[in-house]
Amino acid sequence: MNLLTSAIATRPPNGGRQPRAKRRRLQSPMPPYAFPHQRNQRATTGRKSRLLKQQANRCDYYGLEFITGDILEVHHRDRNRANNAYANLALVHGHCHDLIHAGTQYL
Repeated sequence: MNLLTSAIATRPPNGGRQPRAKRRRLQSPMPPYAFPHQRNQRATTGRKSRLLKQQANRCDYYGLEFITGDILEVHHRDRNRANNAYANLALVHGHCHDLIHAGTQYL
């Protein structure tokens, strides 16, 4: 065995370099959803999409147009949650829905 082959045979497998530090994956400080109560909801359900079309993109309570970022909630007109007929459903802003169930009528 000559000097060259003995040096190669004794070299560590990584070429004598220090092992790399493992990179930690950075986690985003913000959750992937806008509000905690929307955690398990899709952006717009099929029912909400259909109601948006029926109501011409307007709130059933105030008649204002919905814009991106608005919280949309489905209101049961007869207040019976088991009655999910489309004639009984209305799409309203989140704050309008709160006013409806608070018993306050502003119109």
